[in-house]
Amino acid sequence: MQPRAALGYLFFPVLGILNNSGIVDVKGKDIEEMFEILEKTDEFKINGERIAKKLHEKTPIIYSSSLLAPIAYRWKTQFNENSKSPAFSHVFAELNHNEIVGYQLMNKSDWAAIFIRDKHDHERIKLRMDITKEIISTRVEVEEIFTRGEGLLSRIFSGIYYGDFASYYLALANRIDPTPVNVIENLKKKLK
Repeated sequence: MQPRAALGYLFFPVLGILNNSGIVDVKGKDIEEMFEILEKTDEFKINGERIAKKLHEKTPIIYSSSLLAPIAYRWKTQFNENSKSPAFSHVFAELNHNEIVGYQLMNKSDWAAIFIRDKHDHERIKLRMDITKEIISTRVEVEEIFTRGEGLLSRIFSGIYYGDFASYYLALANRIDPTPVNVIENLKKKLK
């Protein structure tokens, strides 16, 4: 099994250890809410397929608040490994200090931006996202995904699921098997 497909096996034992050690406090209702949301895969599939259609033959740039930076990075790596396509990620507000300038020369047919939004993002970050969307929409298509649920686990994993499904459907659109990562395997062989 590829590590990217073993997220649950890797994450939940560590979460259990941290919870049992008193380092984090995970409530049963948080886990129940997360499973209830993730069990409804139709929404994730529909949105993943919709996003993949918009991304076909484009390079995705994934943005989030710093709170959700690991999710944006997961999207990036899922597009890299599953869809075999380049992708980039960055966070608000840092991207507004430099990266936004690069949009002046971007071509709408080559790039697409995805904003991962969360109701718990700081109000100033939400405002930056709105203004940035308005500014860059003239140069690239902007897609927004909103995390689901009240608890942090639900919001994290719903954000991850949207990206996982989008990368899977983009692999299908690219007519490529999402599982193998031959380039990585070849690199490891050459490094031995």
